[in-house]
Amino acid sequence: MDTKVIGLIVVALVLGALGGYLVGGSAGGQVTQLQAQVDSLQAQVTSLQSQITTLQSDKTALQGQITSLQADKTAMQAQVTSLQSNYSRLATENAALRLNITTTMAELARLRSIHTFTVGTTLTTFSGGYEDKTGPAFYVPAGNVKITVQLTSLGQIKTFYIYLYKVGQTYSVWSGHTDNSGTYENYVYSLEAGNYYLKVASVNFDWQVTVQVYG
Repeated sequence: MDTKVIGLIVVALVLGALGGYLVGGSAGGQVTQLQAQVDSLQAQVTSLQSQITTLQSDKTALQGQITSLQADKTAMQAQVTSLQSNYSRLATENAALRLNITTTMAELARLRSIHTFTVGTTLTTFSGGYEDKTGPAFYVPAGNVKITVQLTSLGQIKTFYIYLYKVGQTYSVWSGHTDNSGTYENYVYSLEAGNYYLKVASVNFDWQVTVQVYG
C-alpha cells in the first residue's frame, strides 16, 4: 500500500476518534444541565405544594371564622328583632299611659273646678305614734293653710319633727319641731296650688295632724 494512502487512513482514524470524543463530551454536558434544571423545577414544585397546603389551611381557618361570624350575625339579628318588638310594645304601652295620664289630669281639673275650698275645709288628717312616717299626698289650692298638731306624751324623753313637702321637690316648704305635748296651730302662707305630703319623726308621742284651708 502506498505510503500516502496509509498516512491518510491514519489521519482519518485519528480525526474520527477525536470527533467521537467531542460529541460524547457535549452530550454529557447537556445531560448535567438538564438534570440541574429538573432539580430546580422539582424544588419549585415542592415549594408551590407547600404554599398550596398553607393556603388551604388558611382557607379552612377563614371559612371557620366566616361561619362563626355568620352565626353571630344571626344571633344579633334575632336580638335586634326581639328589641324592636319590645320597643314597639313599650311604645304602645307608653302611648296608652300618656293618654291615661292626660285623661286623669283632665278629670282632676274638672273635679277641682267644681270643688269649692272654703276656709276651714280639711285637706288631710294624719296620725301616728312613736315612729317615722310619711303621709299620703293631698291637694292644696293656692293660698294659705293651717296645720294643727296634737301631741300626747308617752315618756319623759320625747321629741317631734314635722315637714311639709310639695310632691316632686326634695326640700320642705315648711317644718316644725317641739319637745312638749299639747296642741299647736301653725300657718303656712302663699302656697302654690298642687299636691303636697307630710313627713313626721316622733319619739314618745302619740300625734295627730290636721291640715285645713286658712284663706
